[in-house]
Amino acid sequence: MRPALGPALLLSGACLWIYLLYGATLGRSFTESYVDSTTTSHVVVPSFARRVAAQHADRCVNPYNEEGLLYFPGSTDLLNTTYVTFSSLLDSDISSVSVENYPDAMLRGQRAFPNRPLPQALIDAAPHNWLKDLMLLKEATASKQLAKYPEVVERTNWLRNRTILLVGDSIDRSMSAFLCQRNLGGENGMGPYGFQTTTRCHVPFLNFTLIGWHIASLYDTKPTWWWKKDMEIVDFEHRWEKYFLPSLIADNGARVHIDLAVVQSGMWDHGAFVTSRLAEYAAKNGGNMNAPPGPKNFKRSLNFLELRFFINRFRTLLQRVLDDLPDTPVACRALTERSLGDENTAMHQLDRAQAYACKTLDVETIPFSTNIFGIFGTGNLLIDAIHYDNGPISALWSNMILYYLYRTQGGLDINGTLSLDVGAPTGMPAWSRCHDYFMQNYPS
Repeated sequence: MRPALGPALLLSGACLWIYLLYGATLGRSFTESYVDSTTTSHVVVPSFARRVAAQHADRCVNPYNEEGLLYFPGSTDLLNTTYVTFSSLLDSDISSVSVENYPDAMLRGQRAFPNRPLPQALIDAAPHNWLKDLMLLKEATASKQLAKYPEVVERTNWLRNRTILLVGDSIDRSMSAFLCQRNLGGENGMGPYGFQTTTRCHVPFLNFTLIGWHIASLYDTKPTWWWKKDMEIVDFEHRWEKYFLPSLIADNGARVHIDLAVVQSGMWDHGAFVTSRLAEYAAKNGGNMNAPPGPKNFKRSLNFLELRFFINRFRTLLQRVLDDLPDTPVACRALTERSLGDENTAMHQLDRAQAYACKTLDVETIPFSTNIFGIFGTGNLLIDAIHYDNGPISALWSNMILYYLYRTQGGLDINGTLSLDVGAPTGMPAWSRCHDYFMQNYPS
């Protein structure tokens, strides 16, 4: 007969629970508070900050990650474009939309959905419209009328002397030019090696700067079939040393402090994979790139090898950003679509692959493309097959980027109500306050 194990099991279980509740917590507190700069590549936040985030989950609200809709009264309307989150206002009694007195007898008394203005309460609860504030501030500064808008001046003071780094392609480059140059009157320029290397746009009245690093796909070499023959360097590693890092040196020789870095790559990768496949077929036809199967096929799906390559290379890129900017909050930006819907199979795959890579490195994804999904060809929303014009889409991009920058300064935006603890820690401590909660509760 086996000896009775009940008391022993109970004692062992009690010890295990004591360890899990106290020992593991103490161990985690130690490891998360100690940062060895020779072995870590990302700022490690003390565990008390993570517990604070959990305790204040009701304050950790990212409006752009909530379900909602892009609201714009017109295709050229910048100032009234916003992202409206769904609320109980949309769950009201559905009988209120029946048409009892409709003039057409066939529809009288039937269910109908006449166009009605969006309820003002829903608009009021939307994320704050920073672009509207800043465009007003620009005009007031130029006309020396700032004294008329003390609330706007006070509300936007946090933005002064801030710098955003955009690691990506011409989509973010054009969006930043709309925000900085066209809408805020900033000074836009390119680096010494051209606009497909680095750009810099500066808004003097705010001392607000957007720096752009162009990622020409994640290819680690320049293939012989590369369509940009005059592009000297393709791989981001060599671009880093020659183009990127010099762009962070100020005129006085000091390194520029980056308040927020946003990273993405996809459009150029799509083009590279498509051209690579075409080159494979061309090699079988004497190098003729026009031989069957004909032009580049952007409609095809990517294969496993392409996606594996992309994920690994994007992780390497993102890790490089984290390593070089250890004190800077870093976010990924979800990939946008092409205007032709049947060319988006690969773009969707790349977006999901990038989101996975970001998640494995504990980096949040800005859901920009999610919030504009399927919006093409309306008015002046598009310039070409991939670039959006200055309008509702660029306004949303501006407000979303500024919202994430606001977070780095300790700002909260809950149901349209702003909260900023002046004097509280900024940067990584402010970003980390809700980071774990967002990673756990919002899909990428």
